[in-house]
Amino acid sequence: MESKFVKITQSPYQEFPFAITVKVSYTEEKTYFCKEVPVANENYSKLISMTNEVAILYSPGFGSGWFSSNTQFGQQIVKDSRIIRYRFEKNFYDLEFNEFMTHVIRFQELPYDGGWEQLSLAFVPDGVPYEIAEYDGAEFFVVFDFDFWKAYFFLLIFFILIKIIF
Repeated sequence: MESKFVKITQSPYQEFPFAITVKVSYTEEKTYFCKEVPVANENYSKLISMTNEVAILYSPGFGSGWFSSNTQFGQQIVKDSRIIRYRFEKNFYDLEFNEFMTHVIRFQELPYDGGWEQLSLAFVPDGVPYEIAEYDGAEFFVVFDFDFWKAYFFLLIFFILIKIIF
């Protein structure tokens, strides 16, 4: 099934075998070269780019959100490289959605497939905390940027010290 948002092809780099092209605006596309990296203490791998960003599935359209409708599966539902490849890579698995989720991913219950057709990928710096927020089914990212918070706390302490001194 073709996606108008994301395409996965073979990369020219041996260490990063996947070329993932993401439509970031109506006129612009960006390509990430990725590899699969096992997630510690979990039974799946995530896709990490050359710039150390992790691929995250989300549903940008209104209606039903992919993560917000499947929170019981935790981060695996948005990070599992097999799910990402199944959704965007041609001929990765020739199975129906329900078969793939039960036999390949081995979920005990089936995820709700609302938002499946409109899924897209975002790349977030690996290790940086983020939250997938949702409004009326449309999912978006809130990335907690450490530099912003460091600056905020520095200024807060600075103003407290100024107030104490003067």
